[in-house]
Amino acid sequence: MQVHSTPVHPVVSIILPTYNRAHLVAETIDSILNQTYTNWELIIVDDGSNDETETRIEKIKDDRVRYIKLNHTGQLGEVRNTGLRTAKGDLIAFADSDDLWRQDKLAFQVKLLQEKSQVEFTISDGEVFGEINATVRQRESIFEGSLVWPILEEKRFVFYTPSWLFRRCVLEKIGMIDETLSGGSEFEFFLRMSAACRGIFTNERLVKIRRHVGNLTSDPAIGINRFANMMIFVERLYGTNHLTKRQYRSVMSNYHYKIALFYRSGGDYRLAASNFLSCVKFTPLQWKAWIRLASAAVRYYI
Repeated sequence: MQVHSTPVHPVVSIILPTYNRAHLVAETIDSILNQTYTNWELIIVDDGSNDETETRIEKIKDDRVRYIKLNHTGQLGEVRNTGLRTAKGDLIAFADSDDLWRQDKLAFQVKLLQEKSQVEFTISDGEVFGEINATVRQRESIFEGSLVWPILEEKRFVFYTPSWLFRRCVLEKIGMIDETLSGGSEFEFFLRMSAACRGIFTNERLVKIRRHVGNLTSDPAIGINRFANMMIFVERLYGTNHLTKRQYRSVMSNYHYKIALFYRSGGDYRLAASNFLSCVKFTPLQWKAWIRLASAAVRYYI
């Protein structure tokens, strides 16, 4: 098992992609500027905003903040990779332009990686706020090892992109974010990292995730693409023995079920029924899927 040394005060490169969120991104940046850990660089990658984003960022007088403006791509993976290519830090973190960090977020995680020299990345719990309320359940205090199955089963803990901190050497192992994916590129990157590297989860709620109508994840088409892309990667994980047959069938059933819900919400009962059927093929005892399969089929044929 590889042991990693971490400098006493490592530089953390923070990658912050944004697009037309001038009304939110300033609050996100403030939560970074107010970190108790101060040895960081913030790389803001603007995907061609045409609102007041650039004007607001120009008012920030801090040499640790860099601003890169792109022509609009609409590809989050490409925007994040632009930041990764210019990052100079020993450690790398992702921030989202509508979420917030707890004041000791970096201090807590840097110390954790210094203490846990055998792990290459860490994620934490968080809390949800904003227009859509969510109940945060109590999770196990800490988990160290392969995070692939605990994340995929969606029962033990959760993955929030802004909670992530990883060692630069990880990029040498797994490469960059896949820019060809139309949804879920950061999660695919995370699973690729989890399959190749030892990680650690802490139930400290180090980030605040804002839920609002402008979330990318609120778009059904993006949700469908995200889970479709993830099924491709789950197939790869199963093929390389990172998942048992039972785990594979459980995850594939769950993803088909979620895709079916997206189609049903959009009124496409044919594709909803098709995915509910795929769900029960993987897990025949999924009674909710049977009920919704029957309902979608009736709606389609009426």
